[in-house]
Amino acid sequence: RPPADGEKVYKLSIDVRALAQQQMRMVVLDISLPTGFEPETSDLEQ
Repeated sequence: RPPADGEKVYKLSIDVRALAQQQMRMVVLDISLPTGFEPETSDLEQ
């Protein structure tokens, strides 16, 4: 059942793994949202 305000929410899960056998010290991900989408910033603070 859609919310009363008509807003839809999508949950995105991103899994990352190294393809190389060597140890990684740091990984940087640049993840962006499609035009018109806004993040739920309270979820990012968890």
